[in-house]
Amino acid sequence: MNQTALLEALAAAALAWNRARLARIAIAKRVPEWPHPLHARASQILALARKDEATAKARLRKACAAADPASLTLDVEVSEVIEPVTLLA
Repeated sequence: MNQTALLEALAAAALAWNRARLARIAIAKRVPEWPHPLHARASQILALARKDEATAKARLRKACAAADPASLTLDVEVSEVIEPVTLLA
């Protein structure tokens, strides 16, 4: 594939991932609390939305790797904030 086609595939994958992410967020907002009778069904739908988002993200990563083989993808999760320290000279 030429570079233009690779970049178009990358843009399409990015849009698909963003749509899946937004759909998952919208579904998550509609999941009722535990005692609600529809909680189990809504939780199943949310699990499917999470799976769709993960699939779209994997396709995005593959498109990134194809468009730029030297690229590196890092998954970082912040667990705590550390105060900056001033170094003494």
